[in-house]
Amino acid sequence: MLRIVLVLLALLLLPAPAYAQWEWSVPRAPGGSGLTVGNVGCTKQRTCSLVAADARGTYVLSTADLAATSRWKRVETLGPPGIATDIDCTRGDTPFCAVAGGNGPLTLWLSNAWDPLSVPIERRAADRVRVACASDRLCAVGADGLAVWTPDAWTVIDPDPVTALACASSGVCAAADATGEVLISTRPSSPASWRRYRVERPFTILACTFVGCVGADGTHTYGIIQFEPSTWITRTAPPGLATIGCAPRAFCVATTTDGAILLSRGLGNYEPSRTPSGPFHDATCVVSSHLCVATTPTAVMVGSRAPQLVVDYDYDRHRRGRRAIEVRLYNAVPGSRVTIDGRRYRADEDGDVILSGYKLVRPGTRVRATARATGLAGIEHRLTDTLTA
Repeated sequence: MLRIVLVLLALLLLPAPAYAQWEWSVPRAPGGSGLTVGNVGCTKQRTCSLVAADARGTYVLSTADLAATSRWKRVETLGPPGIATDIDCTRGDTPFCAVAGGNGPLTLWLSNAWDPLSVPIERRAADRVRVACASDRLCAVGADGLAVWTPDAWTVIDPDPVTALACASSGVCAAADATGEVLISTRPSSPASWRRYRVERPFTILACTFVGCVGADGTHTYGIIQFEPSTWITRTAPPGLATIGCAPRAFCVATTTDGAILLSRGLGNYEPSRTPSGPFHDATCVVSSHLCVATTPTAVMVGSRAPQLVVDYDYDRHRRGRRAIEVRLYNAVPGSRVTIDGRRYRADEDGDVILSGYKLVRPGTRVRATARATGLAGIEHRLTDTLTA
């Protein structure tokens, strides 16, 4: 048990790598112009959904594969403008999203049929309604109180106004209330399983991963290991921190009120990825640490690692007096056509092309490769790499 805790603690403290190779797409209006864009959620399969509204109503828009060039299609009309305030999608094997909203009596919409469910709490003092799902069979809704939905029943957990809410596909959920308490549970449908912790100021941001949860109060960020709930890691928050969204593998994206985007591997160290125009509504990452999405009031931005070309040795194919060379291209759009040294190849499902045994050369030969590829952010790159064998 101690070994597990030490490993997870190391993940929490892991320094963030440089993100110079990350790139973000230009903002694009999903589903055409004229929509006010809200929060966004993504599944394990890179399917993402968001809430948007215009003068006629509130809608759910989805894309089958998150990329800058993907089209967002309207899949459901929920009701009048402004009726929905939050969306969350699970990262399990079953793609699933839930939307929460309403004034007074609250409603939860589930993506398996988008049938509205009545939520047994109200919204009076809470600034908005929040939703977070651990699976397609467990979601938490926060407003003036915290309630957990399962197919069998609703369970009211806490009566105080909820200021932040998050769940992870590992089954852990966390909520913060206006009194300065943080509640965490690995069995959210059981009221007795929620542990309560007092913090200096109410958290306004929460996100959870398989490692644990991260919260922020506007001044500091706090990481907690779910297997050892008494272990908190405190760090100074980036100035103007507005949102945090995490993929299950402890890879997180954060946005600030002045429009900066920051990335973190681990729950506490954030480094700038890019400083585009803001402000942002929401941001999250898919299961892989290669892809994130952020929403502005009118648009969607996709962030991804830029394509990378590597010329390297292919040690398994060396022959006497000759050295084998391998060429690898990473982070292209999955299934897209890429060009390497004038020849066309198709990227695999991870966006990679691996050319083993590409050349046999004499020691000391300078090998140069060129490539052209487009990344998930929709930006085309011309790449070059060189190796002296």
